[in-house]
Amino acid sequence: MAVKLDVLHKYCPGRETVPLLCGDIWSVRKDKATGRTHELFVSGNTVTWFEGIDTANRLVKNLYCVETTALQAYWCQFYEKGNAILRCVCVRESSCLTLFMETGAVHYVPLPFLAHGSWPLDGGIMVERKAASDAGHDGLPTLFTLLHPLDDLCPITFRRPAANS
Repeated sequence: MAVKLDVLHKYCPGRETVPLLCGDIWSVRKDKATGRTHELFVSGNTVTWFEGIDTANRLVKNLYCVETTALQAYWCQFYEKGNAILRCVCVRESSCLTLFMETGAVHYVPLPFLAHGSWPLDGGIMVERKAASDAGHDGLPTLFTLLHPLDDLCPITFRRPAANS
């Protein structure tokens, strides 16, 4: 599979996430401070983190395995008191988010609903709940945030102004 990654990288420059065969996903980021390239490759229930100076010269930095199929994987960070930054790799499965921290700790955040997707924020994660029906809004919150690995998901809510005000 490494050859396919190299070929794909050459033909899709600038793409952050590229779907591969059978649901496999590949994400790339460049560390501006060090000039190193970091890649996440998702296949089945395995996420591989490669690091190197380019795609030809890279090593496996970490290998993560989760209980069920990994639907998404991305880097994210959380802020703690005193401006400490907690960096991790987040893997979204069908029933939870698994957070692999730089320190080696692993946190599991259960998803009490089917998620349509999740995305890293500056200081957290946003999760979109899959609507119960395609017909429209069911009155429940759709977007949720996770601002710390030990917290629960919090709904993002807003109020619409009354029609006669």
